[in-house]
Amino acid sequence: MPSGGNERLGFGKEFCVFLFPEQNVHCSEAIKSYTGCLKTDRTIASWILESMASAIKCHTENEWIDLLIDRYLNFEKISSYPQRTNGDSRFHTPTHA
Repeated sequence: MPSGGNERLGFGKEFCVFLFPEQNVHCSEAIKSYTGCLKTDRTIASWILESMASAIKCHTENEWIDLLIDRYLNFEKISSYPQRTNGDSRFHTPTHA
């Protein structure tokens, strides 16, 4: 970010960004819970990964943004991996209703 950009966004010199996919309810709830523990929200922001990737893609044709989108937002690819349950070291295939 250009010098002074953080201040224009309402942040100080340093701030943390929590970047997550829009449909990830666990992340959304976690960031709400975390920011509720802070005295101020001037040092943290939550950004939606799809929005960030889309904005970047408008400004570049570099391959890395497509690789990022494929890795973190290709949910069909992600859901095909075996899932692990808590307390159980065996893998199982997710069931869909």
